[in-house]
Amino acid sequence: HPQCAAAPELKLGLADTVDGLLTLADLSQVPLLDGLLRFIAEHHGGGQHRAGIRRAKDWLEAGREASTAALLAELTEAVAPRLLVIPDGEAALRPDELLRWQRLAPGLRVVQCLRHPLTHGAVWAPWLHGQLYVPPDYRDHRVSPEAALVEPQIPWLRCNRNLQRWVPEAQRTQFRMDDLETDPLTALRALCVALGLDDGDAALAAIATQTAALPGSALVVPPLSDAACALLAA
Repeated sequence: HPQCAAAPELKLGLADTVDGLLTLADLSQVPLLDGLLRFIAEHHGGGQHRAGIRRAKDWLEAGREASTAALLAELTEAVAPRLLVIPDGEAALRPDELLRWQRLAPGLRVVQCLRHPLTHGAVWAPWLHGQLYVPPDYRDHRVSPEAALVEPQIPWLRCNRNLQRWVPEAQRTQFRMDDLETDPLTALRALCVALGLDDGDAALAAIATQTAALPGSALVVPPLSDAACALLAA
């Protein structure tokens, strides 16, 4: 959307300080801060290339004592006057992360991406089965003595319950991914209205132009599941 600036997943909800975030990244077995480094490289490092990523790492290290709230404010300012949109595929699983996001940006708007649990399960079951470790509470333990089965509807229920319980209704907008697939223009127009964004034909055409180069239809469904939400920092 012309009034928005999309970021990768920034993972700022994982810690109160940049130091804490960098410490978690050092301990993580996955590249935790790739999205954050790409975003910083784009806006403070001269671009998303090797030199830009190196400068982004140095920029973060230099601000190690800062709070993640201050970091978010600086990243938001970098794209102003556009609205910073941050996808997050995991925050809905962790109430503490949802609450931290609200402390980072008290005016935060959350778009809760909803999909039918059957569709969600069909996508998530193969992924969960391929993981080396699946939390016990994502398994159905009624089957015994055989190994407990992975049940993707459990995280589906947890994500949506967490969002409804821990994010105030006034800050939360529900968006049905099935509607986006069925009638993308109507669904996107309704979302724009709910968020106070321009819902005119020119704005929607701009979205279509941005996605036209991608495979599929003119308006491509974002790869978000029910575990995902989009955070809009004003």
